[in-house]
Amino acid sequence: MQYSDFLAGCPNGCRRSRLWEVFTDGLKWISDFAGPFTEIVDVTCSDKNEWRPGGHILLNVDGDDGCILHEVFHSKYDPCIFHDGDSDEKWGDAFCDAFRYFGSRKMHLCDPWLKKIEGFTGRTFDEIMEESHDRNHDKAYGYPASRIIKKVGSEWKEFPEYWKRLCCYRRKAQGCGILNLTFSYDIKSGKPIATENHA
Repeated sequence: MQYSDFLAGCPNGCRRSRLWEVFTDGLKWISDFAGPFTEIVDVTCSDKNEWRPGGHILLNVDGDDGCILHEVFHSKYDPCIFHDGDSDEKWGDAFCDAFRYFGSRKMHLCDPWLKKIEGFTGRTFDEIMEESHDRNHDKAYGYPASRIIKKVGSEWKEFPEYWKRLCCYRRKAQGCGILNLTFSYDIKSGKPIATENHA
């Protein structure tokens, strides 16, 4: 994608330039992850952050720098083996948030969201929900992302390797969803489950 297709018309040139830097780094890191990739066609200014099929991103330029990393990872998750209509498909936003987490740390972004997610990794579901200001969002994004991060560990290099192992495990499962059991969390109902596998 050319710079001319990135936040064209953004009134703040410095902000556009900064987000371009984060965006292009995110694209480089995507290549570390096994599997297909949807080419990103354009990134457009909006009042929200949203991935749209076909490689289109809407971005609120007033949000945290790391928000674009979340959207970038949709380009990896949408065509991947997990995105095929079963329970694994619902894990997309959690993986995008995990990518945002590791990418933000890698870039040393000053993002208050990082502290929130780091706080989730060492706490129970009930503790998090008790203090949550947006339970629906935290059930779909933050909490499941924290389960991924906890499994991966603190090093960026472990994330693409873990992704590769999960993809292999999913292929062996022959079309059956594996992520709910892997992370002991039913993403659709937004509730922890007792069983955990060791992928």
